[in-house]
Amino acid sequence: MALKKLGVYNDFSDELKKLIALPKKGTQISYRFLDTYYDPMSGNTFFKAYLKIPPFSKCFDPGKNEWVEVGLLSGVDQFGNPIPNRIRRVWVSPQESAGMLHLTIGNSQDDELFQYLELASFNAANTNRDEEIHPILERVNFEAEAKENRQALRMKRDALIKAAALSKEEVYNLTLLLGYDTELSEEEMRFNVEDYAETEPEDFMERISDKHIGIKSLVAQAIVLDVAYISVEESKLKWTDSDGDIMRLADLEEDMVYEQFADFIEKKKQVAVLDQMNKLVDLKLAKKKAKK
Repeated sequence: MALKKLGVYNDFSDELKKLIALPKKGTQISYRFLDTYYDPMSGNTFFKAYLKIPPFSKCFDPGKNEWVEVGLLSGVDQFGNPIPNRIRRVWVSPQESAGMLHLTIGNSQDDELFQYLELASFNAANTNRDEEIHPILERVNFEAEAKENRQALRMKRDALIKAAALSKEEVYNLTLLLGYDTELSEEEMRFNVEDYAETEPEDFMERISDKHIGIKSLVAQAIVLDVAYISVEESKLKWTDSDGDIMRLADLEEDMVYEQFADFIEKKKQVAVLDQMNKLVDLKLAKKKAKK
């Protein structure tokens, strides 16, 4: 059994029909239910005990360039309205099935349900869905998920290896750029950096491969030491001692300030500014060290 055209329902273009062609007989298709609820008494998260799959939905048909109605039904009246006792009603028990729905191609009931779910807008994996409709399930590609998870694990592993090999100076620079406390011991700073590498491996890898990390960490340190400051009123980076301008800022968010400063130094060849900032930062650090 497959979805049949009945009135305005399931009237698809050939292009859309190709997208719901039945896989090889015996193929298992799996869907994961998305709605869960938290039970404060047990502290656990549960799927719904029972759920009725909506028998009607809609889908964008790229071949027709319009929305089409889809439905689980086997009959309409003379006016094209669904006949109540010819509407297929599917009840499932997500909690009992660990939040999964498995269909086997070759079973006529499953064949029809597969094609319907592939087109329904409540299937989050449907690229032609109406995104204003709340998704209740999604088709699962276990092989693709396993590949994605392995890539994530590989990136996390690589980030941790890189973090462990950072020099003291590199750890300090990253601590500055990440906004962590630079007054901590090296061991504590290393822990923070390695923790960041584990939780945000992609961002971490981008940061350590940034050729401007030295310049960015310098301006971050200058701001921490009050050598320079961000003037919100004037949208400028300014020298603290003279209140003189360093550069105009298009974005006042700290990471973007570092980015703009690096571009300013690199593209406008502002070597004198860089040297001045290095000198003032060294003086501040020397004074701090003398006080200890």
